[in-house]
Amino acid sequence: AFPLPVIAGVRGRCPGAGFELVQACDVVVAGDNATFGQPEIALAVTAPVACVLLPRRTTYGHAAELLFGGEAIDAARAFAIGLVQRVVPEATVEEHALALARRFARHSAAALRATKRTLLATAGSTRTDALQTSGDIYLNELMSAADPVEGLEAFLAKRTPVWRHR
Repeated sequence: AFPLPVIAGVRGRCPGAGFELVQACDVVVAGDNATFGQPEIALAVTAPVACVLLPRRTTYGHAAELLFGGEAIDAARAFAIGLVQRVVPEATVEEHALALARRFARHSAAALRATKRTLLATAGSTRTDALQTSGDIYLNELMSAADPVEGLEAFLAKRTPVWRHR
């Protein structure tokens, strides 16, 4: 529920609760040697957070395979099934994660908050409900902020916007 983008940088093994934390992030950058897994089933317990978040990051079938099987997958497989957005050399994970953070931070915090709120509020909704919610957030929240006006004025004046982040 954090209102701004959250980026995870993962190196090495990422099992159990650590993987559940990663699932709650918006974007995941993984080292090429990273592994991810939910081994709880081998202890005759479940991974309650992963049962909710994992099928929202990938398909139900991929989530079920990870949760029922308990085996770890490598970064390439995690990328292939949509759990990871970037796989980079292990030594450069932080560099790549920070570069993404800097790229995101160039934008208006008001627009970032509205985008994240829309993503979270519409997940799992029907298309009609999601479009209604998205439109409501856009018109009633974002467009009453200062930054959209600045963005449009800067665009028309062909200048760099100066964000007030509200």
